[in-house]
Amino acid sequence: MCLTLTEMILPTSSNGWWRHIDGVGEWMRLWPAESFSFGIRHKLFAGFRPLVFLN
Repeated sequence: MCLTLTEMILPTSSNGWWRHIDGVGEWMRLWPAESFSFGIRHKLFAGFRPLVFLN
């Protein structure tokens, strides 16, 4: 989340923040859905979910 926000504020390329979102989406696909039910993974999932779906 922090790297994505940093890329949005101080871009290093025109699509750098989308690349971070792609990476998070791939990371989410590697874990079973129930692992995002609670804790920090749930918070990350809830925060990135709209962006992953847009991408």
